[in-house]
Amino acid sequence: MPKLVKASVSVVCESQPEMFLGCLASTQSLSLCSLTSSQTPYPSDATSFLSLEHLEICSCSSDWWNLLTFILNDAPRLRVLKLNLRDGMVSWNQPSSVPECLSSHLEILEWRQYKGTETEIEAAKYILANGSRLKKATFYSESAEKRGMLKELECVARDSCTFVFE
Repeated sequence: MPKLVKASVSVVCESQPEMFLGCLASTQSLSLCSLTSSQTPYPSDATSFLSLEHLEICSCSSDWWNLLTFILNDAPRLRVLKLNLRDGMVSWNQPSSVPECLSSHLEILEWRQYKGTETEIEAAKYILANGSRLKKATFYSESAEKRGMLKELECVARDSCTFVFE
């Protein structure tokens, strides 16, 4: 049976997005552009991304955190996480437990269009604080207050992590 290794997908999925994501469960590298948001939490037992090592999420929706949390919880081998968030982040709820990939595998974090809002800062701090294997974290921002944002996040990053703000 053929196995999907790499997928780049743009999604407009109003109902049952977990069923669509189930088709992508065997990928090692996934680039997912979500054009709409799902207000419904994804069921934690719906899909396992056991082979996923590289995830890129592009979102035009401000409620992208549900999608990211869903995938992080079920992608224990994730090493590279790239975020490109066009609309920023409206709300963030800290997960009740740290996803395995954050504490044991995540090595590279890249966050494009980082705006430094309070919710983005909290989410970034969470990833940095729990990314015990994180080797490099890069944030791209067009904000004039880059220096202040850098200082606030830099204090959370581990010593073994190279921290870049562009």
